[in-house]
Amino acid sequence: MDAALRELLAAQEEHARALAAAGDAQAQLQTAQSEFAAASAAEAQRERELDAALQSLDITSDSLSDLAVATTANADAAVATPAVPSVVAFVMEFQRNIGCYQCFIQLRDARRLEARQLRVRVAFPTVTLTVVREDGSGDELVCWTTEIERNVDEANCVASVQVDYVHVRLPVKDGDKELAGDGFASFTQVDAAELRAANYARLVCRACDSVLVDAAGARIERVQPLPSANWVDMFDFWGAGIGAFEHLPRDDIFAQPARVYVGEVHVLLHDANVVAGALERSETATSPLSAASTTNNETRASGTGDDGEDDDAKQLWEPLRCATCAAALGMRHRENAATIRLDKHVIASRRGATEDAARAGDDVFARYTVDSVVCARLLEFADSDGVFRFTLRSPEAARDESSGGGAGGEAMGPSGSQPPPPLLLQLLSWETTVKAPPHVSEFRRVLKVLYAPDASSTRAQDSLAVAPATQDLIFSPAICAAVASRLETSTKLLPASLRAFNKMAVGYLFA
Repeated sequence: MDAALRELLAAQEEHARALAAAGDAQAQLQTAQSEFAAASAAEAQRERELDAALQSLDITSDSLSDLAVATTANADAAVATPAVPSVVAFVMEFQRNIGCYQCFIQLRDARRLEARQLRVRVAFPTVTLTVVREDGSGDELVCWTTEIERNVDEANCVASVQVDYVHVRLPVKDGDKELAGDGFASFTQVDAAELRAANYARLVCRACDSVLVDAAGARIERVQPLPSANWVDMFDFWGAGIGAFEHLPRDDIFAQPARVYVGEVHVLLHDANVVAGALERSETATSPLSAASTTNNETRASGTGDDGEDDDAKQLWEPLRCATCAAALGMRHRENAATIRLDKHVIASRRGATEDAARAGDDVFARYTVDSVVCARLLEFADSDGVFRFTLRSPEAARDESSGGGAGGEAMGPSGSQPPPPLLLQLLSWETTVKAPPHVSEFRRVLKVLYAPDASSTRAQDSLAVAPATQDLIFSPAICAAVASRLETSTKLLPASLRAFNKMAVGYLFA
């Protein structure tokens, strides 16, 4: 009896546990059903929203199918015919002496191209480099395009694939070639706009836009060019009788009131035409363009002393700076204090007091840079002395070398800093214009040069059987440092394989 009772109690407990488990399962089932219903409702809502979006875009299921097919086809075509390499950078030279454009185009992944794929198409003034597709269709994909100033002979245009760039050679048609220039004399930046008095109504400091010359106070009535660099040296070659030019004055040229005398890289102004207090004497020992670098070619054109007397010439000028921002602007003649020389690359011209300073075409000096100053000096020596190798150095570096200190001496600049190291320059071409980003709309005149720090360039000179003559050019430390930096930047325009020659770097001075 007791055993039967115990079995009954155990069965009842088991039944209770089964009922509890069934209740838990029922609760879980209800929870799952609720979650499923919520998920179904959310999915239905998303479908309704998608349908509404497709209807608003006027896209049907058929058009989606067509789009999928087209996308697949385009992907297959892209695999069959890779995209044309994109242009990373380019530089385009026009060499006037041979009448030819040379284009150096750097392409991304250019090594997979072959010369047989390249075509040059000309529809003047546009030149296009195309790549022929390899799918047999004969279609051409545009790779690079630009504009030129002279018509070229398309039949003789050649494109070739080099190590790290594509070279395009565009010979100019015979009818469009320029006549040979007058040597270095043909290299001038002065144009007709610089000789118009209206463009001198307002001269300002390029650094801070403070007014230096204002026609409202003292009107400029006449603008005249200064004599060419070697006009006195040419006396012996002029076709005239003995004594025919004895009446021509050989004295210095000083500024005159209401007049502007325009040189290659500077202008001469009278103190009466300069705004009072706009300029002040600089405490720096050397001017932006050191008088020690002023040659006999410029002495009469800027009012300096006798030929070859650099020390005397240096004493004739004192440096001037902007009274507002202290930027070096030019020089004042010590003996004739009314004669002021302003360098073009540090000033800007305005046609009127109320015109926007940034308006294109207003500034006749906009194209001048610190390179212009060095270019003028290079060409003067090349023309007068036949020298094509130069050493660009600061007065401190020159004094240090003359005292036997060498490039590693202890000479310091005006501010106590180490002067920039001397830089060796070799003139390669003066009849070259260049177009490169960001100035892709115009060709800019340049001097193509080789350059190297003086210490390393000595090895390049030693490799020559007879070292050519080298002329020292003395400029302020600021100009030396700026020119060295700009040369390094210009070198980067070229492909890596073209950046060096004869142990020296290749670069451009933008005249």
